[in-house]
Amino acid sequence: MRKMIFVVLTTLILLLSLFTNSIILAASTTTIKGMVKDVTTGEALPGANIVIMGTSLGAASDMSGKYFIPKLKPGTYTLRVTYIGYKKLDITIEIGDQKTVEQDFELSYETVQGETVVVTAQAEGQMEAINQQLSAREIKNVVSSDRIQELPDANAAESVGRVPGVSVLRSGGEGNKVVIRGLSPKYNTVMVEGVRMASTDFNDRSADLSMISPYMLEGIEVLKAITPDQDADALGGSVNFKIKEAKEKLGEDGGRFGYDFIARGGYNGLKEDLSDYKFVGDVSTRLLNNKLGILAQMDIERRNRSSHEMGSGYDHIGGAVLGQENPVRPISLSLRDIPRDRKRFGGTFVIDYRLPAGKINLKNFFSFGDTKVTNRSEYFNINNLSHTYSVTDTRSKLNVMTNVLNYEQRFSLMKIDAKISHTKSVNDSPENISFSFEELNGISGIDNKVHPSKIPSFAENNLEATQLKSISDYDKKSTDMELTTAINAEINYSLMKKVTGKLKFGGKYRSKDRSYDHNLAGGLLNMGSGQVTRNAILNAFPWMKETIQSGSSNLPYTLFIDKNYDPGTFLNGDYVLGPSADVDLLYDVLDVIRDVQEPEAYSKNDYTSNTNDYSGNEYISAGYIMTDLNIGQVLTIIPGVRYEHAKTSYTGTRGFSGSTLYKIHYPHHDTTLVQTNDFFLPMVHVRYQPLDWFDIRFAYTNTISRPDFRQIIPRYNINVEFNVSWHNYTLKPSTSENFDLYFSIHENHIGLFTLGFFQKRIDDMIFSTTKQIIDPAEYDLEDGTKNKEIYTSINNPNIATVKGIEMDWQTHFWYLPGLLKGVVFNINYTHILSEAKYPRTVVEDTIIFYPQFEYRKNYVYSFYNSRLMHQPNDIVSTSIGYDFKDLSVRLSMLYQSNIFMGANFWPELRKITDDYIRWDLSIKQDLPWYGLQLYCNVNNITSALDKDLNYGSLLPTAEQHYGRTMDIGLRWTY
Repeated sequence: MRKMIFVVLTTLILLLSLFTNSIILAASTTTIKGMVKDVTTGEALPGANIVIMGTSLGAASDMSGKYFIPKLKPGTYTLRVTYIGYKKLDITIEIGDQKTVEQDFELSYETVQGETVVVTAQAEGQMEAINQQLSAREIKNVVSSDRIQELPDANAAESVGRVPGVSVLRSGGEGNKVVIRGLSPKYNTVMVEGVRMASTDFNDRSADLSMISPYMLEGIEVLKAITPDQDADALGGSVNFKIKEAKEKLGEDGGRFGYDFIARGGYNGLKEDLSDYKFVGDVSTRLLNNKLGILAQMDIERRNRSSHEMGSGYDHIGGAVLGQENPVRPISLSLRDIPRDRKRFGGTFVIDYRLPAGKINLKNFFSFGDTKVTNRSEYFNINNLSHTYSVTDTRSKLNVMTNVLNYEQRFSLMKIDAKISHTKSVNDSPENISFSFEELNGISGIDNKVHPSKIPSFAENNLEATQLKSISDYDKKSTDMELTTAINAEINYSLMKKVTGKLKFGGKYRSKDRSYDHNLAGGLLNMGSGQVTRNAILNAFPWMKETIQSGSSNLPYTLFIDKNYDPGTFLNGDYVLGPSADVDLLYDVLDVIRDVQEPEAYSKNDYTSNTNDYSGNEYISAGYIMTDLNIGQVLTIIPGVRYEHAKTSYTGTRGFSGSTLYKIHYPHHDTTLVQTNDFFLPMVHVRYQPLDWFDIRFAYTNTISRPDFRQIIPRYNINVEFNVSWHNYTLKPSTSENFDLYFSIHENHIGLFTLGFFQKRIDDMIFSTTKQIIDPAEYDLEDGTKNKEIYTSINNPNIATVKGIEMDWQTHFWYLPGLLKGVVFNINYTHILSEAKYPRTVVEDTIIFYPQFEYRKNYVYSFYNSRLMHQPNDIVSTSIGYDFKDLSVRLSMLYQSNIFMGANFWPELRKITDDYIRWDLSIKQDLPWYGLQLYCNVNNITSALDKDLNYGSLLPTAEQHYGRTMDIGLRWTY
């Protein structure tokens, strides 16, 4: 059915395009079109503002510098074009009965009296971003193409992290996901060319931005307040990556080629490794009198993203009393050395064709990643006094692809744009093994007030008494694919000379296929049946028999230790990591035990291999209508409404894990359930510009966030006590009512200064909870589960709020004397406050003696207040760039105050991060030969680390050290 709908909508797009193309251009109005470019270089100036003085008509230049102003009657008009950093320009033109008038603008830089101002590369990128942001209808921040390409960040996530209100989550020091206005990555939309990127996460809807190379980008937009023509599932915000096309000037001489090649090597300070590299090749051209553009790019990269990590768990010392400061103690410690070898191969292929009043383009992006991780860890469990060593060797392959075919055409009566897209991600972890070795009674003499760093000093470290405990190997894979078709129509209208507007309406249909599969095999060797496995290992490796004590039924850790392993200086010397097992030997052992015919010792785990598997589809159709109403040159009002209908159909597993053999044979069945929901989302944007250099923007919007995939599959599992883990397929999407108010000052000497206020009121936010089963039929359960506990997710009946302030200043000191005119400066600050009511269930045990002895559980439901997860209170991002002749330098700093990382009813058991400060340095030097550039990036100069803290004691709950990295490369551009 969905394929039929997809084909029908695509056909309607083509028929509508043909119909509108056949309209006779007989209207009595004229369209002015042209291009805005730099008078010296001829480069396009995107985001330039063109207005017709004395009217409400105007336009902004697109990414190619082109603009269109329709519906002009015969007469004399003065056109004014403004672009921050350049002199404004007025041109008077006469319009007769022509259908089209072409008028180009060539702008020159603002100057200091008596001096010629040379605008540097970093300043050009800054000005481009400022002007695109000022000309946008919605409230958004922009990272321009020139700014991305001039001194590029390691990946797209790092570039987005420079925008106000955005913080970055990292893996091994590499940014991979973003938090917008304190809301977790799953609440934000990541788009490529306006098309939602397929989810790359195993569980939620977030996408990995590290797969996107900055060299493929034309620009980045971070939308803070959407308009009705944009997807509404962006509770926090949305990020749109624009892929670059072949440059306009390549076609001026009849099809010249442009080349851009990059080669660089890198250094990882944590592992003192020089194996990092990156190669980028880019070829482009324009043909057919500049109409046809072709661009192809390839990107090959290897990164050492290793880290040293620790983690510690906490609990109360004795009982806890509400309202008091209850002391806490560490109850566990884990130490991990994690080498990560990450390779990527990606590219883009773009074809665009320029029509007389429109364009057609096909943009393709793909990226294949392969990451190998060896996690050598040591774990201290204070509650049971055990000491465990483990090795987990994993491989993860992440492949993403997006294909977008876009058609845009302007006619005398309307503008049509249509889009067909395909996006897919495959997150495949095909080869993973895990071995653990345990020393029982391996900790002694420890007290309640010990610092986590002192826990290892209480370990017995008896390696002979440390035995092989468990072996497992597993694989997991998620696939996410979307097909989208959309069409939009835009009609210009004029109510009077100073009241004009655009009516816009359209629709979209999106289908998603989603699946997840997990398989696990393993066994416990400390069970009686494990002796068969032990004997098989000893027979396969005779040398082991010679080293163990006669008559021993265990396999001591000493047999497996890798004598060549050296973790180096671990966690800055605050901890010492113990010996590690030989990974190659463990793979050999795994090959042996896979052939052992003893299911209780080593076999497929039927429970784990089935209980969380799912597959399903989502179908989303949307329509909207809106208008841009311009009242003179000072006031623009954009009211509109969006309607979205969603239908989900997921298949999940329902089973019973109450038998002793449930891991070998898990009784279960698959269930498919369908849910639907509808949303009408009113929105309005207002822009008031009383002065040329000052404007005020206000936005009222409504957005949604759909539940995580795993939350809405119709899965449940009943354990031996008839307690139930139940996934709530009836969950509703969360909704947010958003208010934004922004004040902007923009002038050539000032640059752009923005002060913004925002507030979100989030309803139906989803949280985990524990409840009592009163009516089993409510959950599709059998009567035996009545009065038992159920672990599930709910839509919170209480509203969560997020509010904050954003300040941003971008400027170029071109007017200062001497060397100071080469300084480019950016600084932004965000302060965020949030409050959510988290559900809490207290189980009170009651014993009744009369009339008969009875034991009862009483469930008391309540809520407690705290911040939203991943929300920092303060974010500061600043950079200072300097250009002198052919040298460009940029020093940047990122500061994030503590971030809320773990909710708990007891405040002293909650988790926050420590404050984080990171410094990065980029240097580029143009060489005097053949368009060559030499550049160097030093990231995390001070070796800042990610650190989580226990709120009650401010002792560490987690640390991740990934050290300093450096890249040195050569770039050739022609």
